[in-house]
Amino acid sequence: HNDSKGYPSVQLSKDGKHLLKGGLSYTRTKFNQPDRKFVNGTKVNENDIEVRFGSNNFIRQYLDVENNFHMSGLLEYNYKFGKNEDKQNKLAFGYNGFAEYMKTSYRFISGNPNDSSLPNSITNLNNINEFVSDAVANNYISFREETGGEYKTKILSRVDGFYGNVTYNISQKIELNAGIRAENTMRDLNYRPFGISIGSAYTSIETNKLDILPSLNLKYALKEKKNIRFAASRTITRPVLFESLPITYISADGTAEKGNAFLENSTNNNVDLKFEFFPTKDEILAITGFGKYIENPIERSFDNFG
Repeated sequence: HNDSKGYPSVQLSKDGKHLLKGGLSYTRTKFNQPDRKFVNGTKVNENDIEVRFGSNNFIRQYLDVENNFHMSGLLEYNYKFGKNEDKQNKLAFGYNGFAEYMKTSYRFISGNPNDSSLPNSITNLNNINEFVSDAVANNYISFREETGGEYKTKILSRVDGFYGNVTYNISQKIELNAGIRAENTMRDLNYRPFGISIGSAYTSIETNKLDILPSLNLKYALKEKKNIRFAASRTITRPVLFESLPITYISADGTAEKGNAFLENSTNNNVDLKFEFFPTKDEILAITGFGKYIENPIERSFDNFG
């Protein structure tokens, strides 16, 4: 049968006290942004716009993110013990992790003026396509490949986590849940820095880091309908793909965004205290106070090159 999270499980004993559960998944995905183009200009009146070319004013972008594979798995052993059938103690330990390989390709082509000025650069808002086509036909503008060596990246990631946790009823009113997780992160990023030619060798950044992540949760039953909970834990946050992808992405407003290949995982130290009240079996009122301290926080920064 399946557990509450959907993992298939097998009972290893008739009394149901020994349980083994696990799962394995394999996926392939692809993200494609074909021919995203935009034109910047100044609105002259209600119907006309003065069109500019060059710089980031007229660009076609092609972005492909191909996930060749993403494989994840879990294997966990559970043991129930204790004489109280209503509040049995539980012990669990196991492994879960994932591995993935991803490639990206990012090109952009810009429209540049062949002269310092364009005749008749003011056009109707509903006639921009025809205006651009005429400008190309009359050799006023031309398209140029401006892709640099950074247009391709390769990322291999793997995370292995070994964990154990116990749920133990210290008394009729106090329940303890404590655990620890040893999580090793491996990452190999291959890319070319900005400004390097397409045929240059890749730069490689390798990460191999072990994190020890403890957790503690205590529940004290004040009365039948009132609980106090205290929890403390350490977790990590990984940068998402576009936060760490070392490419310069041009937004439609002409601004440029660039990922940071040297980003590290953030470590989160969490603590909270909660009061719970159950007016009925279908209702809950909770009041919580919590705090978080983040080491190596991942934040967006702004540079002004104007």
